[in-house]
Amino acid sequence: MSIKKGKRGKRIAAALSICMVLGIASTAGCGKSADNSDSTGNETVQTETDAASAASSEQGKQVELKVEVFDRGVQGQLPVDNNYWTQWMQQNFGDPNNIKLTFIPVPRSEETTKLNVLMASNSAPDIVFTYDWNTLYNYYEGGGIADITDLVQEYGPNLTAFLGDNLEYGKIDGKQYALPALSTSPTPTNSYFIRQDWLDLVGASVPTNPDELYDVLTKIKQELGDSVYPYAMSADNDIPVDIVLSFRDGNLTKNEFDAYYGNGKATYFAMPGVKEGFRYLNKLYNEGLISPDFALDKDGTQKDADIVNGVAGAFRYNQYIIYQDKRVYQSLNATNPDARLAIMKPVDSLIASNPFGIFTFIPESSKVKEEAVKFLDWMSQDDVIHFLQYGEEGVHYEMVDGYAQDLPDIPSDKKMNVEANLDYTMLINGLRFDTVDEVIKARSYKMLPEYSEDFYNSVMLSYKDSIKPPFFTIPNKSLLDHQATLAAKDEEMGVKVITAQPDAFDSVYDGLVEEMLSIGGQQVIDENLENLENE
Repeated sequence: MSIKKGKRGKRIAAALSICMVLGIASTAGCGKSADNSDSTGNETVQTETDAASAASSEQGKQVELKVEVFDRGVQGQLPVDNNYWTQWMQQNFGDPNNIKLTFIPVPRSEETTKLNVLMASNSAPDIVFTYDWNTLYNYYEGGGIADITDLVQEYGPNLTAFLGDNLEYGKIDGKQYALPALSTSPTPTNSYFIRQDWLDLVGASVPTNPDELYDVLTKIKQELGDSVYPYAMSADNDIPVDIVLSFRDGNLTKNEFDAYYGNGKATYFAMPGVKEGFRYLNKLYNEGLISPDFALDKDGTQKDADIVNGVAGAFRYNQYIIYQDKRVYQSLNATNPDARLAIMKPVDSLIASNPFGIFTFIPESSKVKEEAVKFLDWMSQDDVIHFLQYGEEGVHYEMVDGYAQDLPDIPSDKKMNVEANLDYTMLINGLRFDTVDEVIKARSYKMLPEYSEDFYNSVMLSYKDSIKPPFFTIPNKSLLDHQATLAAKDEEMGVKVITAQPDAFDSVYDGLVEEMLSIGGQQVIDENLENLENE
C-alpha cells in the first residue's frame, strides 16, 4: 500500500475505496453532539497525552517549533502569525510543553514557489503542508522529508486514531512521510451567482446552460448600457473552468479526461472540445459582456468592486467566502439593499474539490521532529479541533438546532481570518460530521445568519452531479520537471485566448497549445494516461 522508490508502485484499490469514504464520512465521535463541547477560550486543553509530553520534555531551554500557515491576503485580516488563535495554541500546547510556537506565513498564491525556496535552503518550518502530491513526492525524492513512522507510533496515539486508514496515503516505500488530512466535504468550492433583480428586470429565468447564460448577459447589457459588464472575472485563477470543460468531447473516457485535466494547469487546453469553451469566453469578452480590463486584475480586487458597485452581476465565487462578514454579498447589500443573488448552475457538472485533503509533513532539516509530532497529536484531539473551528460558546457562536451558529458581533480581535481556521487545523478539511449534508449544514451556521440558507443551497446545488478531480497515486515525473513552467503558461494562455480578436482566435489558440505541449505538456498528458492505466 505504498509507492516504491525508484519505480512506480501502486496503492491497493481497497485503500482507495476506504479513503474515498473518509472523504465523506468522519471518524468515530463525529456528529451534532461534537458541537456541544465545553471548550472555552481561557481554559487549557490538557489531556493525558499533553501531560505525558510535558513530563518527557526537557525542563531547560525553551524549544522553538516553527509551523507553516497560509497567508491568503484577506483584506483587514488579523496577522496570521500572531493573533487570538495562535496565542491560544501557545497557551494550551506551547507553554505546558516548554515549546515556543512560531507561525511562518506563506502566501497562498505562491505556495509552491515559496516552499521550493525554503526546502532548497533547508530553512523550511518544522511543520509544512501542501495540496499537491507531486510536490510532496518531489521533496521526498530529494531527501527533504523526514520518515516519521516511529515518531507517529511513539508520540501520535491521537493522531493515529484520528486519521485511521487515511495514513496509508501518506506512505512512500512503506514508511510514513506525510499525514493526509481528512476531507469531510469533497464538494465544489465555487458556485455561480447572478443578480436576481437583474433577471427580473429583463424578464429572464436563472440560466441553466452556457447558451442561456449568454442570452441573459446580452439582455442585461442591452438594458443597463455600456457602463455595465455583466460577467465579473479576474486574472486571479478565475477562469470559469467548469463552463470551459462543459464543451469537452463527450466521447472522452474517464482516464482521458483525467490525463488532460491532470493538475488543472495548462494541459487541459489541449483536451478535445475545450477550444470551443474558450471560444465562448472569447465571444463574451469581445461583445463587452466581460470587463475589458479583467486581465489587469491580478488579485480579484476589481472584480469584487465591480460586483459591489453594480458594474457586474454574474460571476463565479468561493461559497465559503462570499457569505462571510464584511465580504462581497454583505457589501453589495450595503450598497444596494434590494440586490439579491440567485444561485445558478450554467453547466451540468462542476469540478469538486480533492477528497483527500492537504498533506502535512516534517522536513528532514527539522531539529525538533519529536515536538512536531507531539503538536500534531495534540492538534488531532476533538476538543482542540472543536475550539479552533468554532471558538468559545457565547463569544463566537451559539447553539441553534444542534449546530453552532456564529454570532454577529464577535470581537474584532477574536475573528477568524479563514472560515473554521482552515489553515491552523491542517489535519482536517471541513467540520466533523457523518454526511456531506450535515457538514454543509453545519458550515451554513457559521455564515452570516441572513445568508445561511443561501450558502447551504449553493454548495448542495454545486455538489449535485459534480465531477471528482483526478487523484494520481503514481507521481508524474514529467510534471515534477515542468510544473512551474506549465503553471506560468496556464495564466498566459487564458488571458491571450479570451482577449484575442475573433478572427485571430484560432491561430492564437492553436499556437499557444502547440507551445504548451512542446515545453512539457505533452509529456505530462502521456505520463498521466500511462499511470492511470497502470494503477
